[in-house]
Amino acid sequence: MKTAVVFIIFNKPDTTAKVFEVIRQVQPPELLVIADGPRPHRPGDVDKCVATQKIIEQVDWDCKVLKNYADKNLGPKVRIVTGLDWVFQQVEEAIILEDDCLPHPTFFEYCEELLDKYRHDQRIMTISGNNFQFGRRRTEDSYYFSRYPLIWGWATWRRAWQRYDLEMKHWVAIRDSNWLQDILDDSVAVRYWTKIFQNCYLGKIDVWDFLWTLTSWLQNGLTILPNVNLVSN
Repeated sequence: MKTAVVFIIFNKPDTTAKVFEVIRQVQPPELLVIADGPRPHRPGDVDKCVATQKIIEQVDWDCKVLKNYADKNLGPKVRIVTGLDWVFQQVEEAIILEDDCLPHPTFFEYCEELLDKYRHDQRIMTISGNNFQFGRRRTEDSYYFSRYPLIWGWATWRRAWQRYDLEMKHWVAIRDSNWLQDILDDSVAVRYWTKIFQNCYLGKIDVWDFLWTLTSWLQNGLTILPNVNLVSN
């Protein structure tokens, strides 16, 4: 394996240990670890965060380990976004796992092959390890393309991530246009996503992934999905 792996951790030592064991099996040459700090007024968070971070000290293969640990709790949106900003200052492309996303070992080879194949294809924004079709096969091929970026185990490039817009600068203009209708062509879906994006814009939802969906759609981006699920959550 030659691709860097990003491991996003917090306060779940049990699930972190399970994901770490799979990472250990494939032995990436570079491991970039993003950790949020303990939440105030949450008894036990400090101990859980410390126990989780200690798992990273178990790296026992030839691996460059880089750590980006927050001293205080930033919340999932700010922590993951600032962490991935840091990641893509270090590397051009990476495979990304959170502490509760357990990959099949073949997930890494799948990501590596597609990172290489589509490295210069500006249409492709995300390579996902997720398939939520419950046995329904979209194609006879091993993967297919979707407009929906699923991020329970995924990979991307600096060229894609640098387009991420934390401030949602274009949202008001496109909210008041027919842009979502043109993309989704479904009035129910338009109402659903308008509500989600508006709540994100107003700060009512502390998540980062819906903004990645918006970023991808603004770029007419595509996500690659496997024909079978490669990551459990």
